[in-house]
Amino acid sequence: GGLFFSCVNEDMEGQALLEGESTLSVDIAFRPLNDPLTTRTAGDAIKHINDLSIVIYKSDGTLHSCTRYTSSDFTTSEADYPNSLPQGTDGFAESKTCKTSTITIPNIPYGKYRMYAVVNMNRTLTEAETASEEALRAIPLTWNAKSIASNNAMFGFFDTEANKATVKTAAPDITINAQAVSLHAWVKRAASKVTVAYDGSNLYENVYIYIH
Repeated sequence: GGLFFSCVNEDMEGQALLEGESTLSVDIAFRPLNDPLTTRTAGDAIKHINDLSIVIYKSDGTLHSCTRYTSSDFTTSEADYPNSLPQGTDGFAESKTCKTSTITIPNIPYGKYRMYAVVNMNRTLTEAETASEEALRAIPLTWNAKSIASNNAMFGFFDTEANKATVKTAAPDITINAQAVSLHAWVKRAASKVTVAYDGSNLYENVYIYIH
């Protein structure tokens, strides 16, 4: 008998990756804030996904692709709070999570990636903004006091696990080595406004408080 070898790639952990392409089925949902001081009305106004960019980086940090989708490109379904998330004594800031958005991404070569979801930027991300993961995370946002609903930009990353009770703090490496792969992303609002009130009635004379 003889020895037969197949042409494969290996990732950093030595796992064999066959040559091929995958179709990704991804879902993105807003993760509610557990903040009793946030009003339900404002929270509900800025939780929905209308515009979505999926940014994919290779394991070495180079950009693979950045694709923008609008609401006509994905399907949605309303979801209540997952039972696995503890509500606490005062409940969540929002009455429901947003509609979970689902989209299919074809023709992703087998390999290892880190994937991000940028929601409701309502424009195409620039080359400079997607040049690196650090640049993507550093996109500046400005709070619009005149239109609360316009402050609905959200950010998150994809994982192979759908565990809604535990969310990683950094984008994990995702190994794509099957013809069909399901991925999940919880996104959080990227901008928020905090109102601070203080009582200065007991301050000494000529003592002032400045908030920066």
